[in-house]
Amino acid sequence: MVRKDVVCVTAVAMLMVLMSSHSFADPVAYGGGCETVGGVRPCIAATGSSMPLTISADFYITSHSFATMSGEARMYICRAGSPCLYKSGAITAYLGHYPGGTAPTGTGSGQAYTLVDLSDANGEFVISMVSPVQYWDP
Repeated sequence: MVRKDVVCVTAVAMLMVLMSSHSFADPVAYGGGCETVGGVRPCIAATGSSMPLTISADFYITSHSFATMSGEARMYICRAGSPCLYKSGAITAYLGHYPGGTAPTGTGSGQAYTLVDLSDANGEFVISMVSPVQYWDP
């Protein structure tokens, strides 16, 4: 015969072990991604299983509409409430992927986007392109 009080204590102990192995405060990241406008495709994502998350940003040149063959692209990660962080620069000589960079989110809720500034061969500013906004909550 099984004692109900022993079964109940065992069940509670098992539940406590399961709860301690899973954090109910896992961070949530949503939004982000890529968006192509005028031949430039800035991208952003937040990844990680605990705060701070890692923001990863990069961009693609898909046509030379705004990004000329001998122009320059400068990429930044912009977090709400902070100055934009310069992460990479490149001559826009080819179509394809251009490397970016990473930055931490911080420990609270927030949002960020990728900013790509384009200049022509003379160094004159042409246009800025931005990614969709990446959001996160702890």
